Amino acid sequence: MNHKFRKYNWVWVVSFIIGLSAWRYKTLVDYFEISKNLDIFAEVYRKVNQTYVNEVLPGELIQVSIDAMLKSLDPYTNYYSEAQAEEFRLHATGSYNGIGLTLSNREGKIMVTNVFKGFPADKAGILVGDQIVHVNKQEITGKKTKDLAPLLNGSPGTEMVLGVHRRGKDKEFIVMREKVLMKNVTHAQQVSDDIIYIKLNGFSFNAAKEVEASIKKHSTEKDPKGIVIDLRGNGGGLLLEAIKIVNIFIDKNKLVVNTKGRLEKENITYQTSRTPIDTNVNVAILIDNNSASASEIVAGSLQDYDRAVVVGQRSFGKGLVQKPISLSYNTQMKITVSKYFLPSGRLIQELDYRQSNSSKKNQNRASYRTKNGRTVKSGQGIMPDILVSNPKAKETLEMLRRGWLIFDFVTQLQKQYGECKIEFKMNDEDYAQFRKFINKKDSLYKSANQIRLEKLIAHAEQEKDNLELLKKLRESLEITKLLDSKKLDDYKPAIKREIEMEYVKRYWHNKGAVQNALNSDLVLEKTINILKNDSLYHKTLRQSHD
Repeated sequence: MNHKFRKYNWVWVVSFIIGLSAWRYKTLVDYFEISKNLDIFAEVYRKVNQTYVNEVLPGELIQVSIDAMLKSLDPYTNYYSEAQAEEFRLHATGSYNGIGLTLSNREGKIMVTNVFKGFPADKAGILVGDQIVHVNKQEITGKKTKDLAPLLNGSPGTEMVLGVHRRGKDKEFIVMREKVLMKNVTHAQQVSDDIIYIKLNGFSFNAAKEVEASIKKHSTEKDPKGIVIDLRGNGGGLLLEAIKIVNIFIDKNKLVVNTKGRLEKENITYQTSRTPIDTNVNVAILIDNNSASASEIVAGSLQDYDRAVVVGQRSFGKGLVQKPISLSYNTQMKITVSKYFLPSGRLIQELDYRQSNSSKKNQNRASYRTKNGRTVKSGQGIMPDILVSNPKAKETLEMLRRGWLIFDFVTQLQKQYGECKIEFKMNDEDYAQFRKFINKKDSLYKSANQIRLEKLIAHAEQEKDNLELLKKLRESLEITKLLDSKKLDDYKPAIKREIEMEYVKRYWHNKGAVQNALNSDLVLEKTINILKNDSLYHKTLRQSHD
């Protein structure tokens, strides 16, 4: 026995030594590769700074190189310089020190596209549609929006002077910075006698508390018949807030999501931890192609437990977990460390960024089962139980947004009508005016097919050896223009709704825009009918997605 024990013990020791040697060899090789490539990078960096024909800014050069390196991994692993500290704080907490507006670049100009109610920019009188021309007398024309963060953000209580160009006139506003805390619940109300609607716009701190408060505020003396949580356009946020929201509707100690990563410490199981508010009320979750991350955890977990009907379009498919890391010199980064897996075991993430550094579809399409035995697929985001979509209308709306056509037409309506009411609705004359407006701006209203045809025509004109082909391409272009124009009539309700929301947002902010759209929301209307019909609601939660 002792002889055999010594024999097997020696085998184990030798195996361990071989394994340890292999591990140490791999580690040494990795360290050598890292050290070698850092030396190469440093040498290239020095040579560029010393000898490049034009003067370079060392900080910008490093920023570009870091951004390019991280971009090769996935879109969510990001570096934040010291100047981007407030942007990082906003991503991490939903709050930052600044003035409360969003900006967009437009042909070298910086335009105000949203102003948050009750915060410094709103108090000072800044409006959507204003062009920012200087900050504290410093000209900013030609700069990018990201370049303005260090100028606009700063310590609460400090002042700045904003110069804006508005409808042909230049104005100046004194704006006092303060802590801007973004609200998660944009709007909540009873949309029917016993149905509560909650528009959840983010998952920063207190998101779950805001949802709970909205439910309690809008509950009547009797329990509500149904609750709708609208996650359309919600790109996600804090994981723990998503778990707390799921916990409102399912019991304590239930699995909500698992995270799995390369490192053992990133393999974490998240469960509900409190007594729920209501485990019986009918629940519906609205999602679309822009619902991502934490939104998908809420929708997917409640779907896996057959606790909510999911209505709308397939979600974005972002199931990657980022961890914030502090770096030297007050810089930060977010790095992807793991993936989300729902209670059924399915993966949320749709795109696999490991495949030749390109966004290819995840090959994991395995089938899993919900609590009631319904089939759900892995690796494709969240597929709704009730699919309501109009992808063609979506494409047309994107064409209009891309050319700033809706934005500019609303500015024209402002000049015509002035301030509007929350209930504003376009009439037929308004829409006819919009059609004329688009005809004048036809160079900005182009579908992908139209753009491709124009490129082919330009190429054919240079070749000049196939006049028949050129003629057919031009005929195809004219047909495409007619079809694109017809879409403005085919998708008139969706386009009107978009214009109405943009107009109302100018005066009544995001809350007013959401409220304005409720009466023409076909997805919500269908959802309310499901929630009110117990038989249909429970039948939906028993049907397979196959």
